[in-house]
Amino acid sequence: MLTNNQIDSIRDWAQSGAVRAEATLRENHTPDSGLEIRELRCTPLCELPERVQCFDGESIAGVVARFDGPLSGSVLFAMEPADALTWVSAKPDCDAPIDAFLGLASEIQSRLVVAIGEGLGVAIELEPADLREDSVPGILFGTHAPSDTAILCFGALVAAGDHLLPLYIYVMLDPKSLGCALSH
Repeated sequence: MLTNNQIDSIRDWAQSGAVRAEATLRENHTPDSGLEIRELRCTPLCELPERVQCFDGESIAGVVARFDGPLSGSVLFAMEPADALTWVSAKPDCDAPIDAFLGLASEIQSRLVVAIGEGLGVAIELEPADLREDSVPGILFGTHAPSDTAILCFGALVAAGDHLLPLYIYVMLDPKSLGCALSH
C-alpha cells in the first residue's frame, strides 16, 4: 500500500488536476464553476466498503473510464443522481442532461488522472467513459480488478451557480503498474 508521503504527493498532484478541471468547467459549463478536493483516502479494493466513503443510496450516477500504459486502472466519478441533475442543470441551455453529465464528469476524471500520471512521470490517456448506475462497490467490483488493487478515494465539492454539491472520484490503480510507476 502507499506511504503517507506518497499519498500527500498524490493529493497535491490531484489538486493540480482539479485546478485545470475547474478552468475547463468555467469555460464549458458556468463561469462560477468551482471544484475543490476535500479529502483523499487510500485502501485496497477488498476493504473498500468499510474504509472509504460510499454513498448511502443503492444507485449513484457514475462515469467510469479505463486507462492503460505505464500506469493502468480505472476511474469512477460518482454523484447522487439528484445532485448530478442539479449540477448539469445549472447551465441554462442544457438540452441533454445525460450527455452534459457524461462530458463534465469525463473532463474532471481526465484532468485528475492525467495530473497524477504527470506527478509519477508517466503519460496516461483515458479510454472513452461510460455512464453507470449502480452502487459504488457494485461498479468498482464489477471491473474484476484484483482484491489488492489500490483505491484512491477523493472527496470533493463542485460548485455551479448557487449549488455546492458533493462528489467522489475513485481511482483504481493496478498493483503491478503502480509499483513500477512508484519506483521511478
